[in-house]
Amino acid sequence: MAPPAAAAASADLLGLLEAALPQDSRQALRSSVLPALLDALNVDVAAENLIRDALARCPSVVTATSEEDPVEKPVQHLNGASQHSPEQPSPESSSSAAAAAASSETYTVGLTDDGVRTCQVVRSQVRLTNSIDGVRYFAPANLRAAAESPQYMALVSHYIQSKYTLRYSGGLVPDLGHILVKGHGIYVSPTTEASKAKLRRLFELCPVALVMECAGGAAIDTADGVDILQRPLENADERGGLACGNLEEIEVAKKMLLGISK
Repeated sequence: MAPPAAAAASADLLGLLEAALPQDSRQALRSSVLPALLDALNVDVAAENLIRDALARCPSVVTATSEEDPVEKPVQHLNGASQHSPEQPSPESSSSAAAAAASSETYTVGLTDDGVRTCQVVRSQVRLTNSIDGVRYFAPANLRAAAESPQYMALVSHYIQSKYTLRYSGGLVPDLGHILVKGHGIYVSPTTEASKAKLRRLFELCPVALVMECAGGAAIDTADGVDILQRPLENADERGGLACGNLEEIEVAKKMLLGISK
């Protein structure tokens, strides 16, 4: 059951949609399609609030910043009250995460909300390989840039002519998860003057690069081919291009994007 505040907000939303779309033929659009889309847009904000609530309960955290709110702010630790009650029970759910340990290993952990806070290591070691027989995968993001970059167009054409299998979901995390699960593949998101960089180094590029390197792969800036983790972070809103995956695929992409002759 939704909390009273959420129910009231839903009623207000339905009233607004009924006024804007009074036609009888738009009932499904008013009652289900648009509310579902708006809920999806609020997922990032809801996750942001949950994470900040968790940080507020950790005494060792002093400040926090995120993609939703890139300005670094002091963490207000809980003193008995919070915007979201930490005691509110959550529905049964499960999740998985790829993590990088200090020993340069990448592993996958599954978490379940079973009341006793248990977890199960479902993959004790994740390694990318360069010995690929059969299917090869590619995930070309920001394809609009191919119209402005002959190098990127040539790279995409190379994948097509070489009969790579397209595995692009439109989401950075699931695309990288596919690479880790299969043990090989490449994700490419270059930038051009017209197609600006969207991925932030602090929140996306550096974490992705760390996981990829610990799994035996690589992650480079598509602008100059430099390893993502070699460049010091300048600020929380710094952005850039990305190519990541197993070493063999990264080497090919780097040469083609930068016009390096073999």
